[in-house]
Amino acid sequence: MNISEFLNKLGDSDLSSFIKVLQAYQEVRKKGFWQVEYCMVNHLNAKVFIELEDNISIASQFGEDALFSPIDEDDNEFPSLEELIYYLKKVRTKMYKVTYKGNSTRFKDFEQIVVTPTERMAVERVYSKFCDENYFFDHDGNIFDCDGNNIATPESNTIEYDGGYFIAELID
Repeated sequence: MNISEFLNKLGDSDLSSFIKVLQAYQEVRKKGFWQVEYCMVNHLNAKVFIELEDNISIASQFGEDALFSPIDEDDNEFPSLEELIYYLKKVRTKMYKVTYKGNSTRFKDFEQIVVTPTERMAVERVYSKFCDENYFFDHDGNIFDCDGNNIATPESNTIEYDGGYFIAELID
């Protein structure tokens, strides 16, 4: 569904909720966090939400302030991004900064914040997003590039790329 179809299906209350969700998302973007996976409206409960790539939801009902929650935990809603991050860091997962160390000018000064349970998952998520054409995962845990070169073993927390590697650093 394109944006005009989505907006045309919103009632007045839904539109007010969507504006609240977009304002909350704007704050998320300023902090360099998640990308939107999709937007939705549930007409049964008048809840408008966007889901972000790290399994985070921003939602609003009846034009109320937006709440942040993990997608699979609707009963854990937080009024601010900071409170959700605290919950994710302490209770559920960890926050990592993924960077590139090496010769590639494409990834010079690159960094991406992700929330995952492990360093390896953080590196894989970022690498597969930005280098999808060179990400081939096998069932043993190896990762290969498009030429068939093994660029990460199952034990590795890094992924090789162009004379360097992607690595994750835990953020306290």
